[in-house]
Amino acid sequence: MDQITNPQSCRSVSSCSALESQRPAFPSFAETATEAAPKPCRGPSCRQVALAQRPSRISASATAEADGAHGQKDVFRVGHLRAYLPGYRTDHTQKTMARTHNFSEIDVLNCILPLLPEHSVVLDIGANIGNHSLFFGSQKKVDRVIAFEPIASVCEILRKNLELNDLLGKVEIKSFALSDEDGKMAIAFFDPKHTGSTALRNAKDGTIEARKLDSIAGELALDRIDFVKLDVEGSESFVLAGARRTFEKFHPLYVQVEIHEVHPIKSLRNQFPNGDAIRSTLAGMGYELEKKFPDGRNYLYKRTDSDKGAEA
Repeated sequence: MDQITNPQSCRSVSSCSALESQRPAFPSFAETATEAAPKPCRGPSCRQVALAQRPSRISASATAEADGAHGQKDVFRVGHLRAYLPGYRTDHTQKTMARTHNFSEIDVLNCILPLLPEHSVVLDIGANIGNHSLFFGSQKKVDRVIAFEPIASVCEILRKNLELNDLLGKVEIKSFALSDEDGKMAIAFFDPKHTGSTALRNAKDGTIEARKLDSIAGELALDRIDFVKLDVEGSESFVLAGARRTFEKFHPLYVQVEIHEVHPIKSLRNQFPNGDAIRSTLAGMGYELEKKFPDGRNYLYKRTDSDKGAEA
């Protein structure tokens, strides 16, 4: 689930997956070359990812697997794990995982994994059904993953996926949104066919909790943060604003962030910061562009003082 936070009427929008069908077309690298040139990915799978994720119909065998494999309906083999994908016919992320029998954005994941040190701690902000949490939680070099997912129905799928792979415990679920202030939210927009477009608004009588990372860092008993995945459909600047002290203390090595030049939902475009605001926030926190991925929306930022360890 990805969440969006708005400083005015809509403080947070939560979404579970990239809204491929609603996103505007992105310009080419040449048209957007305002930052350092992206570094090539040297991960072994990057040459193959375009073919692996090429759109195609879900095969009859895949449907048969969903209808009874492993003794549970809607369970698919995904990489070296299994995933419960009840929305595989309509949801973009689930459809990709079911069709390819692999993780969504596998090229991004395979490029990031070699960069992480042993005993890594990962924050998955906008965890959705657990694509990143499953991948990193199953790696020996990762000791702990904290997954943030405030939408109850999506959180239940995330929980089932972790249970299915015996990862509950190593991966911890936090069923609240991250924002730039502590408070309550209510759902302002929801499309069951595209849960990635779920929007939350500030509401005193809301039922969804929102917290600043700075407010809960002590409760999480953090001793280090090595990698942060931040995919919250436009609210990245607000999440980061509520995490400044935590970043200053633990200095995460890398941040993977999804950046839209304009918000993918037209009705919300005037309510949220654009891509430049997110880049500026990261720069102000001491991060520089390490890589722009070929999908045109995922970026990897590296801490400029990468040799500095976590402070006590």
